[in-house]
Amino acid sequence: MALHSSFELAIPPPGGLINVSGFVGSSHAFLLARFFLQQEKNLVAVTPDLKQALALQDDLGFFTGAPD
Repeated sequence: MALHSSFELAIPPPGGLINVSGFVGSSHAFLLARFFLQQEKNLVAVTPDLKQALALQDDLGFFTGAPD
């Protein structure tokens, strides 16, 4: 699935943080995937528990086209 190319994110300086909250469902994964595809650099996402981490992993795979 290709992400809409007109959706651009403000990128923090190296070592900077982005605090993301208030998203529901897979919308946070869409935002992270877009950020990753735009930057092509590693990112770290922190979730409250393993269940949410695994769900985020699945969603990120969907939005980035990464294999399972």
